[in-house]
Amino acid sequence: MKRKKLSFRTVLSPVVIVLMAAIVVMTFVNAALRYTVGKNVLSFEEYSRFCFVWICYLGTIIAFEEKRHICVTIVSDLLKGTVKRAVVFVGRLIILAASGVVFYAGLLYLRRAVTYHTAATNTNMGVVVVGLPLTALCLIVIQAVDLYKACAGRRKKEG
Repeated sequence: MKRKKLSFRTVLSPVVIVLMAAIVVMTFVNAALRYTVGKNVLSFEEYSRFCFVWICYLGTIIAFEEKRHICVTIVSDLLKGTVKRAVVFVGRLIILAASGVVFYAGLLYLRRAVTYHTAATNTNMGVVVVGLPLTALCLIVIQAVDLYKACAGRRKKEG
């Protein structure tokens, strides 16, 4: 029996589906209450926003892993051979470095955010903000694995 490849998508897609369903349920309940009783559940509005933010974090990871993110290839499409490989490699290094900066800045932001609580639910903001450095860390892992595969594949062809 062939083993299924473990990826961020296989792990995170069900979480995204649950978060999306939670948003739909909370929004529907709030709308129904607003039109029937004239009041709504304030915590649902806040939790809906939190779910949306986490969907953005997780969707970023999934899109990056599948190479479905926005990528401008005007220069690299015009190049061929070794020059193209070098430009792509440098681009990957830049993405790795930028993800490292976001990871570090996310940790600094998280350190501050854990001291704040939300207005409606008194939820610690760290619950929301922790997704930023986690997302950056996942992007670093994905990019590092891609770089390793590119270098290992290149060595096999040369050897």
